[in-house]
Amino acid sequence: MRTSWALGWNEARRLVAHPAYLVGAFVIVPTMGLSAVAGASFPSARQVFDFVVNVQLVWYGLVSLLAAGLVASLARRSRAEEVLESQPAGPGTRAAARCLAVLLGPATLSVVLTGGVWLLERSQDQPFGTFTGAELAQVPFVVLGAGLLGVLAARWMRWRGGLLVALVGTVVATGWVLGQGRFGWLAPWTTSRTLLDDDDFADGSQLWHAAYLALLCGLAFVAVCLSDAVRKVPLVALSAVVAGLAAFVGWAQLP
Repeated sequence: MRTSWALGWNEARRLVAHPAYLVGAFVIVPTMGLSAVAGASFPSARQVFDFVVNVQLVWYGLVSLLAAGLVASLARRSRAEEVLESQPAGPGTRAAARCLAVLLGPATLSVVLTGGVWLLERSQDQPFGTFTGAELAQVPFVVLGAGLLGVLAARWMRWRGGLLVALVGTVVATGWVLGQGRFGWLAPWTTSRTLLDDDDFADGSQLWHAAYLALLCGLAFVAVCLSDAVRKVPLVALSAVVAGLAAFVGWAQLP
């Protein structure tokens, strides 16, 4: 575990500075920012709050999926896996380190950003309450889950274009699930009826949904480790338990 944490910190530094984020920094984020503050001489606290939260849900998570997948598949794409096999850290340790990199990098940054705008809201004379505390707690889980999904795709979808398939599949599947009435709660981006403007999300439990996202993140972590594990039976059993809990919590959150 000490080796995994050391490698995880190193991978996290590479991940948060990945060039994939520059695309959004110079194109997508300014576009969303201009739209968010259109007609205002100076953005209000509420506009800043909504922008920081929405940009994480809509953009930062998906780009984290792409960046984490590219970092996790770098050795394979550069044909350096044979060199890494001679290193003290085995494949399982490196796989766990890549998951920790998502936690220590993009997910931690999401916690800092979300916590910052929550404090900004709390500091107002009249908090506008766009999102509840339970909804805000889900934002880092969305980023973490997306990054772990990128690592998972890099480990299990090793063919050329596999990461792109995972990215597009995530967007399409999420959009489809969100259109299934009350079962739209099974999608990750159900954070707030305000954001989605859909009456199907007027009821249901945001706390259960946060737990549901956390369990999906745990399931993705186990699946990543399973790809390189020597003893697979314990991890298969653990994944079955986590999947069962996720199914139970996923049902409990429904209105």
